[in-house]
Amino acid sequence: MKVLKYISFFLLFSGCLEPYEFESEELPDVIVVDGYFTSQNGDHFVQLRKVSSYGDGPGRAVLYANVRLLDDTGEIGFFTDMADGLYRLPATQMTGEAGRSYTLEIELLSGEIIRSAQQTLLPRIEADSAYFKFENEALKVYVDTPVPSDEDVFLRWTYDEVYLFISQPCNPFNTTTNCYIEKQPVVNRFPTNTNRGLSTNRLDGNQIVYDSNIRGKSEEYKNIHVFNIYQRRVNAATYDYWSRLDQVINQQGTIFDPIPAAVPGNMHYVDDPDKQVLGYFEVASVDTVRTFVRETDVRESISSFLPFCPPISSYADYLYFLSSGNPPPDICCSCFGIPGNIPQPDYF
Repeated sequence: MKVLKYISFFLLFSGCLEPYEFESEELPDVIVVDGYFTSQNGDHFVQLRKVSSYGDGPGRAVLYANVRLLDDTGEIGFFTDMADGLYRLPATQMTGEAGRSYTLEIELLSGEIIRSAQQTLLPRIEADSAYFKFENEALKVYVDTPVPSDEDVFLRWTYDEVYLFISQPCNPFNTTTNCYIEKQPVVNRFPTNTNRGLSTNRLDGNQIVYDSNIRGKSEEYKNIHVFNIYQRRVNAATYDYWSRLDQVINQQGTIFDPIPAAVPGNMHYVDDPDKQVLGYFEVASVDTVRTFVRETDVRESISSFLPFCPPISSYADYLYFLSSGNPPPDICCSCFGIPGNIPQPDYF
């Protein structure tokens, strides 16, 4: 009799996913590849892990692999092993250039080689704007973007969040501190869109974010909350992969329906194409747009939205709350203890 196993497949750079599920007599020894190479000025990463049983956390890291990126001119970029299955390609070693084609190669400790399909880095599509709306007390973030009408364009979007938290003057000097907190979202969908088969030069109203729990995140909206939206232009195969993955993960069905593990990626073993390897290596050009949500926006749209910190505008106010037995949360006075503190971004 088969035993139902739950296979967790966590995409590190897209956030945490819901677990994959399928029937199997035993846990298969399958490698998951999750990585990207983009036009952005920054380091590029690849994560290598094994699939794992649901509840056991991320799968075992794949260690001591030689990971390299090859372009169509013969240039090779070598990833550095950062430990725990994470490999980094420094921006100083190789940067994405539109029109060039790239292939990822992974040489395992066993000598086996896993290779991605070759992908061309396409010219960037610049988005018009990102904007937010409150609908039924849920926050939604959208992107509008023009597209050329004479060619098929394939887009997908990812995002992260940074919020400003200004501490209160809980000291005799009445000083405050600005903290900038980076937050990686928990991903449960992969927004994509295309003009394929359409006669249009715009793709508007693309919903990227949906959050119905703003009331429970008052510390994040104490001052300013920024959504950084990354519009990634990809090829048709990459678009189809993320679209199918989104459909499968978000379908309402049973364990007998198609499963995410069945969505084919673009990785294969060079000497054994039939051997299973999961995941995807993506090559994309990226444009970034942002939208800024302020506390006043939230208070006007969310009923009974309560401030995270009490109204302290001076050290005397702070002493009053202490003497009344209602001290403010510690982070209201010193926000350095909030996880995710980063240096001030240039867009603040």
